Amino acid sequence: MQPRRLLLVALAGLLGVGALSACEPVPDGATAMAPKADAEVSTDDASGASTNGTAGTQMAAVDDGTTTSSAHVAFKVPSEPWTVTSALLELDVTRAGSPVELWSSDPFSESTITWDDRPELLNRITTLAPTEAGPLQVDVTSAVRAGHRAFALIGSGPTPTAFATREDPSDAVRPRLLLWRGEVHDLPAEIEGRDECAADQPDQSAAIQAWIDSLPDGSVARFPAGRCFRTEVPLIVLGRSALTIDGNGSSLEAFTDGCDDQSDDGIAYDDCRYLPPNPVVAHEWPYLNSRVHIEASTNVLVRNLRVDGGFVVTGTITPMEGNHGFRLGAGNRGTVLDGVRADRVQGDYVYVQGSDDSTIENSTFGDDHGALSGNGRQGIGITRGSGVYVRANTFSNVTRSHIDIEPNYTTDVIRDVFVDRNTFNGPSGTAWFSNANDSITEGVHFRWNRLVGMHFNTQILNSPLPDPADPTTYHRRDYEFIGNTSDTPGGNPLGMLARVQGIDGLRFEGNAVVAKPLRDMALVDAKASRDVVVVDNSILNGSEIGRYPGSVGVCESGNQVGNPLGPDPTQQGC
Repeated sequence: MQPRRLLLVALAGLLGVGALSACEPVPDGATAMAPKADAEVSTDDASGASTNGTAGTQMAAVDDGTTTSSAHVAFKVPSEPWTVTSALLELDVTRAGSPVELWSSDPFSESTITWDDRPELLNRITTLAPTEAGPLQVDVTSAVRAGHRAFALIGSGPTPTAFATREDPSDAVRPRLLLWRGEVHDLPAEIEGRDECAADQPDQSAAIQAWIDSLPDGSVARFPAGRCFRTEVPLIVLGRSALTIDGNGSSLEAFTDGCDDQSDDGIAYDDCRYLPPNPVVAHEWPYLNSRVHIEASTNVLVRNLRVDGGFVVTGTITPMEGNHGFRLGAGNRGTVLDGVRADRVQGDYVYVQGSDDSTIENSTFGDDHGALSGNGRQGIGITRGSGVYVRANTFSNVTRSHIDIEPNYTTDVIRDVFVDRNTFNGPSGTAWFSNANDSITEGVHFRWNRLVGMHFNTQILNSPLPDPADPTTYHRRDYEFIGNTSDTPGGNPLGMLARVQGIDGLRFEGNAVVAKPLRDMALVDAKASRDVVVVDNSILNGSEIGRYPGSVGVCESGNQVGNPLGPDPTQQGC
Protein backbone atom coordinates (compact mmCIF):
# COMPACT_ATOMS: atom_id res chain seq x y z
CA MET A 1 0.00 0.00 0.00
CA GLN A 2 1.20 3.51 -0.76
CA PRO A 3 1.25 6.15 2.01
CA ARG A 4 -2.15 7.68 2.70
CA ARG A 5 -3.18 11.21 1.73
CA LEU A 6 -0.83 14.11 2.32
CA LEU A 7 -2.32 17.44 3.36
CA LEU A 8 -2.75 19.85 0.48
CA VAL A 9 -2.75 22.64 3.04
CA ALA A 10 -1.55 22.62 6.64
CA LEU A 11 -4.71 21.48 8.40
CA ALA A 12 -3.64 18.96 11.00
CA GLY A 13 -3.18 21.56 13.71
CA LEU A 14 -6.45 23.28 12.91
CA LEU A 15 -8.44 20.06 12.95
CA GLY A 16 -6.73 18.50 15.92
CA VAL A 17 -5.69 15.39 13.97
CA GLY A 18 -2.27 13.97 13.43
CA ALA A 19 -0.59 12.59 10.34
CA LEU A 20 -2.48 9.86 8.53
CA SER A 21 -0.86 6.46 8.23
CA ALA A 22 -1.08 3.90 5.45
CA CYS A 23 -3.77 1.44 4.42
CA GLU A 24 -6.85 3.59 4.72
CA PRO A 25 -7.04 4.12 8.50
CA VAL A 26 -9.79 6.38 9.82
CA PRO A 27 -8.43 9.13 12.10
CA ASP A 28 -9.67 9.22 15.67
CA GLY A 29 -13.06 10.83 15.96
CA ALA A 30 -13.69 10.89 12.21
CA THR A 31 -16.26 9.19 10.01
CA ALA A 32 -15.05 8.05 6.59
CA MET A 33 -17.54 8.18 3.75
CA ALA A 34 -17.06 6.37 0.45
CA PRO A 35 -18.45 7.98 -2.71
CA LYS A 36 -21.85 6.86 -3.94
CA ALA A 37 -21.10 8.11 -7.45
CA ASP A 38 -18.27 9.44 -9.57
CA ALA A 39 -18.03 10.18 -13.28
CA GLU A 40 -16.19 11.95 -16.04
CA VAL A 41 -18.22 13.84 -18.62
CA SER A 42 -16.82 15.53 -21.68
CA THR A 43 -17.63 17.21 -24.96
CA ASP A 44 -15.77 17.51 -28.22
CA ASP A 45 -16.39 21.04 -29.47
CA ALA A 46 -15.49 20.06 -33.01
CA SER A 47 -18.15 17.37 -33.30
CA GLY A 48 -20.61 18.48 -30.63
CA ALA A 49 -20.46 14.99 -29.11
CA SER A 50 -21.34 14.63 -25.45
CA THR A 51 -20.15 11.68 -23.42
CA ASN A 52 -20.94 10.19 -20.06
CA GLY A 53 -19.08 7.55 -18.16
CA THR A 54 -17.49 6.41 -14.97
CA ALA A 55 -14.17 6.49 -16.86
CA GLY A 56 -13.04 3.21 -15.35
CA THR A 57 -10.42 3.63 -12.66
CA GLN A 58 -9.65 7.28 -13.37
CA MET A 59 -11.50 10.49 -14.25
CA ALA A 60 -9.90 13.51 -15.88
CA ALA A 61 -10.46 17.26 -16.15
CA VAL A 62 -9.12 19.25 -19.10
CA ASP A 63 -9.91 22.24 -21.29
CA ASP A 64 -7.67 22.28 -24.39
CA GLY A 65 -9.92 24.30 -26.68
CA THR A 66 -11.24 21.24 -28.50
CA THR A 67 -12.22 18.76 -25.81
CA THR A 68 -13.46 19.78 -22.38
CA SER A 69 -14.01 17.30 -19.58
CA SER A 70 -14.92 17.55 -15.92
CA ALA A 71 -14.78 15.00 -13.12
CA HIS A 72 -17.48 14.61 -10.47
CA VAL A 73 -17.76 12.77 -7.16
CA ALA A 74 -20.71 12.59 -4.75
CA PHE A 75 -21.15 11.21 -1.24
CA LYS A 76 -24.15 10.05 0.77
CA VAL A 77 -25.74 12.80 2.85
CA PRO A 78 -25.26 12.04 6.58
CA SER A 79 -27.97 12.70 9.12
CA GLU A 80 -27.78 15.99 11.03
CA PRO A 81 -25.20 17.58 8.70
CA TRP A 82 -25.14 20.75 10.80
CA THR A 83 -23.18 18.86 13.46
CA VAL A 84 -20.21 18.48 11.07
CA THR A 85 -17.35 20.67 12.30
CA SER A 86 -14.56 19.64 9.91
CA ALA A 87 -14.47 17.90 6.53
CA LEU A 88 -11.61 16.71 4.34
CA LEU A 89 -11.95 15.51 0.75
CA GLU A 90 -9.33 12.92 -0.16
CA LEU A 91 -8.34 12.43 -3.79
CA ASP A 92 -5.51 10.61 -5.49
CA VAL A 93 -3.89 12.17 -8.57
CA THR A 94 -3.07 9.54 -11.17
CA ARG A 95 -1.75 12.07 -13.70
CA ALA A 96 -0.62 15.62 -12.94
CA GLY A 97 -1.39 18.20 -15.61
CA SER A 98 -2.93 21.66 -15.80
CA PRO A 99 -4.51 23.22 -12.70
CA VAL A 100 -8.04 22.14 -11.80
CA GLU A 101 -10.71 24.18 -10.03
CA LEU A 102 -12.53 22.36 -7.23
CA TRP A 103 -16.19 23.35 -6.71
CA SER A 104 -19.01 21.99 -4.62
CA SER A 105 -21.97 21.07 -6.79
CA ASP A 106 -25.52 19.84 -6.93
CA PRO A 107 -25.92 16.05 -6.56
CA PHE A 108 -26.02 13.80 -9.61
CA SER A 109 -26.70 10.24 -10.73
CA GLU A 110 -23.76 8.34 -12.13
CA SER A 111 -26.01 6.48 -14.57
CA THR A 112 -27.60 9.59 -16.08
CA ILE A 113 -25.04 12.41 -15.84
CA THR A 114 -23.99 13.87 -19.21
CA TRP A 115 -22.06 16.93 -20.31
CA ASP A 116 -25.31 18.67 -21.21
CA ASP A 117 -26.93 17.68 -17.90
CA ARG A 118 -24.00 17.94 -15.51
CA PRO A 119 -24.65 19.21 -11.96
CA GLU A 120 -24.79 22.94 -11.27
CA LEU A 121 -21.68 24.39 -9.65
CA LEU A 122 -22.25 25.91 -6.20
CA ASN A 123 -19.23 27.23 -4.25
CA ARG A 124 -15.68 27.57 -5.57
CA ILE A 125 -13.41 25.89 -3.01
CA THR A 126 -9.85 26.10 -4.33
CA THR A 127 -7.57 25.51 -7.31
CA LEU A 128 -5.57 22.28 -7.32
CA ALA A 129 -2.19 22.41 -9.03
CA PRO A 130 -0.48 19.07 -8.38
CA THR A 131 3.01 18.74 -9.82
CA GLU A 132 3.16 14.95 -9.59
CA ALA A 133 0.96 11.93 -9.12
CA GLY A 134 -0.01 11.09 -5.56
CA PRO A 135 -2.51 11.75 -2.77
CA LEU A 136 -4.18 15.06 -1.90
CA GLN A 137 -6.31 16.14 1.00
CA VAL A 138 -8.47 19.27 0.73
CA ASP A 139 -10.36 21.17 3.41
CA VAL A 140 -14.02 21.30 2.30
CA THR A 141 -15.49 22.19 5.70
CA SER A 142 -17.44 25.28 4.71
CA ALA A 143 -18.96 23.54 1.68
CA VAL A 144 -20.07 20.51 3.69
CA ARG A 145 -21.50 22.74 6.45
CA ALA A 146 -23.47 24.53 3.73
CA GLY A 147 -25.08 21.16 2.93
CA HIS A 148 -23.04 20.24 -0.14
CA ARG A 149 -21.99 16.62 -0.61
CA ALA A 150 -20.94 16.56 -4.27
CA PHE A 151 -17.82 18.04 -5.85
CA ALA A 152 -16.75 18.94 -9.37
CA LEU A 153 -13.22 19.13 -10.78
CA ILE A 154 -13.11 21.63 -13.64
CA GLY A 155 -10.16 21.71 -16.02
CA SER A 156 -8.51 25.05 -16.77
CA GLY A 157 -5.68 24.07 -19.12
CA PRO A 158 -4.64 21.88 -22.05
CA THR A 159 -3.05 18.98 -20.15
CA PRO A 160 -5.44 16.52 -18.47
CA THR A 161 -5.23 16.07 -14.71
CA ALA A 162 -6.67 12.69 -13.70
CA PHE A 163 -7.90 11.28 -10.39
CA ALA A 164 -8.58 7.77 -9.15
CA THR A 165 -12.23 6.70 -8.98
CA ARG A 166 -14.20 4.48 -6.63
CA GLU A 167 -13.71 1.68 -9.18
CA ASP A 168 -9.96 1.56 -8.54
CA PRO A 169 -8.96 -1.88 -7.17
CA SER A 170 -6.95 -0.23 -4.37
CA ASP A 171 -9.06 1.22 -1.56
CA ALA A 172 -6.07 3.39 -0.60
CA VAL A 173 -6.55 5.68 -3.62
CA ARG A 174 -10.33 5.84 -3.94
CA PRO A 175 -12.00 9.18 -3.14
CA ARG A 176 -13.05 9.57 0.47
CA LEU A 177 -14.74 12.21 2.62
CA LEU A 178 -13.66 12.47 6.26
CA LEU A 179 -16.08 14.11 8.67
CA TRP A 180 -15.66 15.25 12.26
CA ARG A 181 -18.75 16.06 14.33
CA GLY A 182 -19.31 18.37 17.27
CA GLU A 183 -21.08 17.76 20.55
CA VAL A 184 -24.59 19.20 20.90
CA HIS A 185 -25.17 21.54 23.85
CA ASP A 186 -28.75 22.56 24.66
CA LEU A 187 -29.61 25.99 26.00
CA PRO A 188 -29.85 25.78 29.80
CA ALA A 189 -33.44 25.54 31.01
CA GLU A 190 -33.03 28.54 33.32
CA ILE A 191 -32.73 30.81 30.26
CA GLU A 192 -36.45 30.95 29.65
CA GLY A 193 -38.21 31.76 26.44
CA ARG A 194 -41.87 32.13 25.54
CA ASP A 195 -44.13 30.94 22.79
CA GLU A 196 -44.30 34.58 21.64
CA CYS A 197 -42.00 37.42 22.62
CA ALA A 198 -43.30 40.37 24.61
CA ALA A 199 -41.78 43.55 26.00
CA ASP A 200 -42.47 42.52 29.57
CA GLN A 201 -40.14 39.52 29.50
CA PRO A 202 -36.57 39.86 30.76
CA ASP A 203 -33.70 40.67 28.40
CA GLN A 204 -31.76 37.42 27.99
CA SER A 205 -28.86 38.88 25.96
CA ALA A 206 -26.22 38.45 28.66
CA ALA A 207 -27.31 34.94 29.62
CA ILE A 208 -27.37 33.67 26.04
CA GLN A 209 -24.01 35.34 25.30
CA ALA A 210 -22.43 33.73 28.38
CA TRP A 211 -23.73 30.33 27.30
CA ILE A 212 -22.32 30.71 23.77
CA ASP A 213 -18.99 31.92 25.14
CA SER A 214 -18.75 28.94 27.48
CA LEU A 215 -18.90 26.37 24.71
CA PRO A 216 -15.71 25.06 23.09
CA ASP A 217 -15.03 25.51 19.39
CA GLY A 218 -16.57 22.75 17.34
CA SER A 219 -19.73 22.72 19.46
CA VAL A 220 -23.37 22.80 18.42
CA ALA A 221 -25.31 25.36 20.46
CA ARG A 222 -28.97 24.32 20.22
CA PHE A 223 -31.95 26.41 21.23
CA PRO A 224 -35.21 24.78 22.30
CA ALA A 225 -37.78 24.34 19.56
CA GLY A 226 -39.95 27.30 18.65
CA ARG A 227 -39.28 29.63 21.60
CA CYS A 228 -38.78 33.40 21.62
CA PHE A 229 -36.09 35.21 23.61
CA ARG A 230 -35.83 38.95 24.17
CA THR A 231 -32.34 40.20 23.26
CA GLU A 232 -31.72 43.97 23.17
CA VAL A 233 -28.02 43.79 22.28
CA PRO A 234 -26.23 41.66 19.66
CA LEU A 235 -25.37 38.03 20.07
CA ILE A 236 -21.66 38.29 19.22
CA VAL A 237 -19.62 35.42 17.78
CA LEU A 238 -16.02 36.60 17.95
CA GLY A 239 -12.90 34.62 17.13
CA ARG A 240 -14.64 31.25 17.01
CA SER A 241 -14.03 28.15 14.90
CA ALA A 242 -16.56 25.59 13.63
CA LEU A 243 -19.30 26.77 15.98
CA THR A 244 -22.87 25.88 15.02
CA ILE A 245 -25.82 27.87 16.33
CA ASP A 246 -28.92 25.77 15.77
CA GLY A 247 -31.90 28.05 16.32
CA ASN A 248 -34.27 25.08 16.11
CA GLY A 249 -37.02 27.47 15.01
CA SER A 250 -36.55 29.88 17.90
CA SER A 251 -36.39 33.68 17.75
CA LEU A 252 -34.23 36.51 19.08
CA GLU A 253 -36.32 39.68 19.25
CA ALA A 254 -35.65 43.27 20.33
CA PHE A 255 -38.14 45.86 21.57
CA THR A 256 -35.90 48.95 21.70
CA ASP A 257 -33.28 50.62 19.49
CA GLY A 258 -30.55 49.01 21.60
CA CYS A 259 -29.99 52.12 23.66
CA ASP A 260 -33.40 52.92 25.20
CA ASP A 261 -32.24 56.38 26.30
CA GLN A 262 -33.24 56.97 29.93
CA SER A 263 -32.96 60.78 29.97
CA ASP A 264 -35.05 63.51 28.41
CA ASP A 265 -32.25 66.05 28.07
CA GLY A 266 -32.67 66.26 24.30
CA ILE A 267 -29.37 64.49 23.61
CA ALA A 268 -29.92 61.18 21.87
CA TYR A 269 -28.13 58.05 23.06
CA ASP A 270 -26.31 59.72 25.99
CA ASP A 271 -27.89 57.67 28.78
CA CYS A 272 -28.45 54.19 27.38
CA ARG A 273 -30.27 51.58 29.40
CA TYR A 274 -28.55 48.89 27.33
CA LEU A 275 -24.76 49.11 27.00
CA PRO A 276 -22.51 47.60 24.31
CA PRO A 277 -21.77 43.97 25.15
CA ASN A 278 -18.32 43.90 23.56
CA PRO A 279 -15.56 46.33 22.49
CA VAL A 280 -16.07 45.25 18.86
CA VAL A 281 -19.31 47.30 18.80
CA ALA A 282 -18.63 49.85 21.55
CA HIS A 283 -17.00 52.46 19.30
CA GLU A 284 -20.29 53.02 17.43
CA TRP A 285 -22.96 52.18 19.94
CA PRO A 286 -25.89 51.77 19.49
CA TYR A 287 -25.37 52.09 15.73
CA LEU A 288 -23.69 48.65 15.61
CA ASN A 289 -26.60 46.85 17.23
CA SER A 290 -27.31 43.95 14.87
CA ARG A 291 -29.23 40.92 16.09
CA VAL A 292 -26.33 38.52 15.37
CA HIS A 293 -22.78 39.82 14.80
CA ILE A 294 -20.08 37.41 13.58
CA GLU A 295 -16.48 38.63 13.49
CA ALA A 296 -12.99 37.11 12.97
CA SER A 297 -14.39 33.57 12.95
CA THR A 298 -13.96 30.48 10.79
CA ASN A 299 -16.66 28.06 9.62
CA VAL A 300 -19.48 29.41 11.78
CA LEU A 301 -22.91 28.04 10.85
CA VAL A 302 -26.20 29.64 11.93
CA ARG A 303 -29.28 27.65 10.99
CA ASN A 304 -33.01 27.80 11.54
CA LEU A 305 -32.83 30.96 13.66
CA ARG A 306 -35.26 33.87 13.41
CA VAL A 307 -34.19 37.41 14.32
CA ASP A 308 -36.47 40.41 14.74
CA GLY A 309 -35.43 44.00 15.37
CA GLY A 310 -38.85 45.25 16.44
CA PHE A 311 -38.50 48.18 14.01
CA VAL A 312 -41.61 50.00 12.84
CA VAL A 313 -41.03 50.08 9.09
CA THR A 314 -41.63 53.53 7.58
CA GLY A 315 -39.98 53.16 4.17
CA THR A 316 -37.30 55.72 5.00
CA ILE A 317 -33.70 55.44 6.08
CA THR A 318 -33.12 55.71 9.83
CA PRO A 319 -30.13 56.93 11.88
CA MET A 320 -29.72 53.32 13.03
CA GLU A 321 -29.18 51.80 9.59
CA GLY A 322 -26.28 49.80 11.10
CA ASN A 323 -28.79 47.70 13.07
CA HIS A 324 -28.71 44.69 10.74
CA GLY A 325 -30.31 41.30 11.09
CA PHE A 326 -27.02 39.45 10.58
CA ARG A 327 -23.70 41.27 10.38
CA LEU A 328 -20.83 39.27 8.86
CA GLY A 329 -17.92 41.46 9.90
CA ALA A 330 -14.23 41.51 9.14
CA GLY A 331 -12.00 38.46 9.17
CA ASN A 332 -14.62 35.74 8.75
CA ARG A 333 -14.18 32.74 6.50
CA GLY A 334 -16.66 29.99 5.74
CA THR A 335 -19.72 31.57 7.40
CA VAL A 336 -23.02 29.86 6.55
CA LEU A 337 -26.52 31.21 7.18
CA ASP A 338 -28.91 28.38 6.35
CA GLY A 339 -32.67 28.54 6.77
CA VAL A 340 -32.60 31.73 8.85
CA ARG A 341 -35.23 34.49 8.95
CA ALA A 342 -34.88 38.22 9.56
CA ASP A 343 -37.49 40.96 9.78
CA ARG A 344 -38.12 44.48 11.14
CA VAL A 345 -34.48 45.55 11.31
CA GLN A 346 -33.44 49.14 10.68
CA GLY A 347 -30.47 48.14 8.53
CA ASP A 348 -29.88 45.29 6.07
CA TYR A 349 -31.27 41.83 6.50
CA VAL A 350 -27.65 40.65 6.02
CA TYR A 351 -24.56 42.88 5.89
CA VAL A 352 -21.30 41.42 4.57
CA GLN A 353 -18.20 43.44 5.47
CA GLY A 354 -14.90 41.69 4.95
CA SER A 355 -16.11 38.10 5.12
CA ASP A 356 -14.78 35.49 2.67
CA ASP A 357 -16.51 32.31 1.52
CA SER A 358 -19.92 33.31 2.92
CA THR A 359 -23.05 31.33 2.06
CA ILE A 360 -26.58 32.66 2.62
CA GLU A 361 -29.13 30.09 1.51
CA ASN A 362 -32.62 28.69 1.98
CA SER A 363 -33.62 31.71 4.06
CA THR A 364 -36.57 34.10 4.25
CA PHE A 365 -36.23 37.84 4.78
CA GLY A 366 -38.97 40.38 5.49
CA ASP A 367 -41.99 38.10 5.65
CA ASP A 368 -42.84 37.44 9.31
CA HIS A 369 -45.25 40.27 10.16
CA GLY A 370 -47.48 40.78 7.14
CA ALA A 371 -48.02 44.47 6.42
CA LEU A 372 -45.66 45.37 9.27
CA SER A 373 -42.74 43.44 7.78
CA GLY A 374 -39.67 45.01 6.26
CA ASN A 375 -36.40 46.77 6.95
CA GLY A 376 -34.81 50.19 6.66
CA ARG A 377 -32.10 49.49 4.14
CA GLN A 378 -30.84 46.75 1.77
CA GLY A 379 -31.76 43.10 1.46
CA ILE A 380 -28.10 42.10 1.41
CA GLY A 381 -25.34 44.68 1.49
CA ILE A 382 -21.79 43.74 0.45
CA THR A 383 -18.94 46.16 1.07
CA ARG A 384 -15.91 43.87 1.02
CA GLY A 385 -15.19 40.16 0.64
CA SER A 386 -14.46 37.27 -1.68
CA GLY A 387 -16.79 34.39 -2.40
CA VAL A 388 -20.31 35.50 -1.39
CA TYR A 389 -22.98 32.97 -2.33
CA VAL A 390 -26.63 34.07 -2.07
CA ARG A 391 -28.75 31.09 -3.05
CA ALA A 392 -32.41 29.96 -2.91
CA ASN A 393 -33.61 32.73 -0.59
CA THR A 394 -36.78 34.84 -0.57
CA PHE A 395 -36.60 38.63 -0.12
CA SER A 396 -39.62 40.82 0.62
CA ASN A 397 -40.37 44.34 1.85
CA VAL A 398 -36.94 45.83 1.19
CA THR A 399 -36.69 49.63 1.55
CA ARG A 400 -33.72 50.15 -0.76
CA SER A 401 -31.91 47.70 -3.06
CA HIS A 402 -32.49 43.99 -2.68
CA ILE A 403 -28.80 43.33 -3.41
CA ASP A 404 -26.32 46.17 -2.98
CA ILE A 405 -22.58 46.07 -3.73
CA GLU A 406 -21.20 49.26 -2.27
CA PRO A 407 -17.54 49.35 -1.19
CA ASN A 408 -16.92 51.83 1.60
CA TYR A 409 -13.40 52.65 0.44
CA THR A 410 -11.55 52.57 -2.89
CA THR A 411 -9.19 50.01 -1.35
CA ASP A 412 -12.02 47.54 -0.70
CA VAL A 413 -12.00 44.49 -2.98
CA ILE A 414 -15.03 42.37 -3.85
CA ARG A 415 -14.67 39.16 -5.86
CA ASP A 416 -16.85 36.22 -6.81
CA VAL A 417 -20.41 37.14 -5.86
CA PHE A 418 -23.02 34.58 -6.92
CA VAL A 419 -26.72 35.46 -6.58
CA ASP A 420 -28.56 32.37 -7.81
CA ARG A 421 -32.12 30.98 -7.77
CA ASN A 422 -33.61 33.53 -5.37
CA THR A 423 -37.10 35.04 -5.32
CA PHE A 424 -37.29 38.82 -4.99
CA ASN A 425 -40.74 40.13 -4.12
CA GLY A 426 -41.94 43.65 -4.81
CA PRO A 427 -43.16 46.24 -5.04
CA SER A 428 -40.92 47.79 -2.39
CA GLY A 429 -37.28 48.58 -2.97
CA THR A 430 -35.57 51.21 -5.08
CA ALA A 431 -33.70 48.65 -7.21
CA TRP A 432 -33.19 44.95 -7.64
CA PHE A 433 -29.43 45.33 -7.83
CA SER A 434 -27.35 48.45 -7.24
CA ASN A 435 -23.59 48.84 -7.45
CA ALA A 436 -21.92 52.15 -6.67
CA ASN A 437 -18.53 53.57 -5.62
CA ASP A 438 -15.30 52.93 -7.48
CA SER A 439 -13.39 49.89 -6.23
CA ILE A 440 -12.07 46.58 -7.60
CA THR A 441 -15.12 44.36 -8.12
CA GLU A 442 -14.70 41.20 -10.16
CA GLY A 443 -16.89 38.20 -10.89
CA VAL A 444 -20.49 39.24 -10.17
CA HIS A 445 -23.08 36.65 -11.24
CA PHE A 446 -26.90 36.98 -11.11
CA ARG A 447 -28.45 33.74 -12.40
CA TRP A 448 -31.92 32.18 -12.57
CA ASN A 449 -33.56 34.59 -10.14
CA ARG A 450 -37.32 35.40 -10.14
CA LEU A 451 -38.54 38.95 -9.69
CA VAL A 452 -42.18 38.86 -8.61
CA GLY A 453 -44.10 42.12 -8.46
CA MET A 454 -40.97 44.16 -9.16
CA HIS A 455 -39.26 45.16 -12.36
CA PHE A 456 -35.74 44.57 -13.59
CA ASN A 457 -34.28 47.79 -12.15
CA THR A 458 -30.50 47.37 -12.17
CA GLN A 459 -28.13 50.27 -11.47
CA ILE A 460 -24.36 49.82 -11.91
CA LEU A 461 -22.87 53.30 -11.79
CA ASN A 462 -19.23 54.28 -12.03
CA SER A 463 -17.38 57.55 -11.56
CA PRO A 464 -15.00 58.36 -13.07
CA LEU A 465 -15.78 56.40 -16.23
CA PRO A 466 -12.95 54.17 -17.51
CA ASP A 467 -11.45 54.46 -20.98
CA PRO A 468 -12.58 51.58 -23.28
CA ALA A 469 -9.30 51.91 -25.17
CA ASP A 470 -7.30 51.27 -21.97
CA PRO A 471 -8.20 48.06 -20.07
CA THR A 472 -6.03 49.12 -17.11
CA THR A 473 -8.55 51.84 -16.24
CA TYR A 474 -11.26 49.27 -15.41
CA HIS A 475 -11.92 48.30 -11.81
CA ARG A 476 -15.03 46.20 -12.58
CA ARG A 477 -14.78 43.00 -14.57
CA ASP A 478 -16.77 39.89 -15.41
CA TYR A 479 -20.42 40.64 -14.66
CA GLU A 480 -23.17 38.35 -15.90
CA PHE A 481 -26.97 38.23 -15.75
CA ILE A 482 -28.28 34.87 -16.92
CA GLY A 483 -31.78 33.39 -16.96
CA ASN A 484 -33.44 35.97 -14.70
CA THR A 485 -37.15 36.75 -15.06
CA SER A 486 -39.43 39.62 -14.07
CA ASP A 487 -43.23 39.69 -14.32
CA THR A 488 -43.68 43.44 -13.76
CA PRO A 489 -43.42 46.25 -16.33
CA GLY A 490 -40.59 48.69 -15.71
CA GLY A 491 -39.59 52.00 -17.12
CA ASN A 492 -37.87 55.26 -16.35
CA PRO A 493 -37.15 58.57 -18.11
CA LEU A 494 -33.67 57.30 -19.04
CA GLY A 495 -35.14 54.57 -21.26
CA MET A 496 -33.57 51.40 -19.88
CA LEU A 497 -34.17 48.74 -17.22
CA ALA A 498 -30.50 47.98 -16.58
CA ARG A 499 -28.23 51.02 -16.46
CA VAL A 500 -24.64 49.82 -16.63
CA GLN A 501 -21.39 51.77 -16.67
CA GLY A 502 -17.73 50.86 -16.94
CA ILE A 503 -17.51 47.06 -16.98
CA ASP A 504 -14.86 44.99 -18.75
CA GLY A 505 -16.66 41.75 -19.63
CA LEU A 506 -20.45 42.02 -19.40
CA ARG A 507 -22.98 39.33 -20.34
CA PHE A 508 -26.79 39.40 -20.47
CA GLU A 509 -28.13 36.01 -21.59
CA GLY A 510 -31.57 34.41 -21.49
CA ASN A 511 -33.27 37.04 -19.34
CA ALA A 512 -37.03 37.59 -19.84
CA VAL A 513 -38.39 40.92 -18.57
CA VAL A 514 -41.24 43.35 -19.18
CA ALA A 515 -41.18 47.06 -20.02
CA LYS A 516 -44.00 49.55 -19.65
CA PRO A 517 -45.94 49.80 -22.93
CA LEU A 518 -45.77 52.83 -25.21
CA ARG A 519 -42.32 53.74 -23.90
CA ASP A 520 -39.00 53.75 -25.76
CA MET A 521 -37.40 51.17 -23.47
CA ALA A 522 -34.30 48.96 -23.78
CA LEU A 523 -33.24 46.08 -21.55
CA VAL A 524 -29.70 47.38 -21.05
CA ASP A 525 -27.82 50.61 -21.57
CA ALA A 526 -24.10 49.80 -21.23
CA LYS A 527 -21.89 52.87 -21.23
CA ALA A 528 -18.09 52.91 -21.57
CA SER A 529 -17.89 49.12 -21.28
CA ARG A 530 -15.84 46.45 -23.06
CA ASP A 531 -16.67 43.00 -24.46
CA VAL A 532 -20.44 43.25 -24.00
CA VAL A 533 -22.46 40.13 -24.94
CA VAL A 534 -26.27 40.41 -25.04
CA VAL A 535 -27.88 37.23 -26.42
CA ASP A 536 -31.20 35.38 -26.27
CA ASN A 537 -32.99 37.91 -24.03
CA SER A 538 -36.54 39.21 -24.35
CA ILE A 539 -38.13 42.49 -23.25
CA LEU A 540 -41.89 42.47 -23.72
CA ASN A 541 -43.08 45.93 -24.85
CA GLY A 542 -39.47 46.97 -25.36
CA SER A 543 -38.29 48.91 -28.39
CA GLU A 544 -34.75 47.49 -28.55
CA ILE A 545 -32.59 45.19 -26.53
CA GLY A 546 -29.59 47.44 -25.88
CA ARG A 547 -27.74 50.72 -26.26
CA TYR A 548 -23.99 51.01 -25.88
CA PRO A 549 -22.70 54.61 -25.80
CA GLY A 550 -18.91 54.63 -25.79
CA SER A 551 -18.61 50.85 -25.48
CA VAL A 552 -16.47 48.53 -27.61
CA GLY A 553 -16.70 44.85 -28.54
CA VAL A 554 -20.49 44.53 -28.52
CA CYS A 555 -22.21 41.24 -29.50
CA GLU A 556 -26.01 41.06 -29.90
CA SER A 557 -28.00 38.09 -31.23
CA GLY A 558 -31.16 36.10 -30.66
CA ASN A 559 -32.91 38.87 -28.71
CA GLN A 560 -36.63 39.60 -28.90
CA VAL A 561 -38.55 42.83 -28.30
CA GLY A 562 -42.05 44.27 -28.74
CA ASN A 563 -45.55 42.93 -28.16
CA PRO A 564 -45.94 40.32 -29.47
CA LEU A 565 -42.28 39.45 -29.12
CA GLY A 566 -40.24 39.33 -32.29
CA PRO A 567 -36.58 39.59 -33.29
CA ASP A 568 -34.99 42.93 -32.41
CA PRO A 569 -34.46 44.62 -35.81
CA THR A 570 -31.74 46.88 -34.40
CA GLN A 571 -29.46 44.20 -32.94
CA GLN A 572 -25.91 44.35 -34.20
CA GLY A 573 -25.05 40.67 -34.49
CA CYS A 574 -21.91 38.98 -33.26
